[in-house]
Amino acid sequence: MKIYAGISGWGVLVFWLIAVILTSGDSNVLQAISFVVDVIEFVIWCLPSGYINKQGWWSPNYDNDVEVPSLRNE
Repeated sequence: MKIYAGISGWGVLVFWLIAVILTSGDSNVLQAISFVVDVIEFVIWCLPSGYINKQGWWSPNYDNDVEVPSLRNE
């Protein structure tokens, strides 16, 4: 079951665990890395639903494209 665009429950769990580990310390470096991870997670969540194809590669899913007939009189 997909929760977000291409992220499964395992992906959400991994991002959450990384965020918990990185924010557990008081180091500014760890907090900066955590911020970058949060931004990457947000970008992945905002991807369109068909952006990740069946093989899981980071490319548009052209398999679901609908062919629109031409408006020209050809």
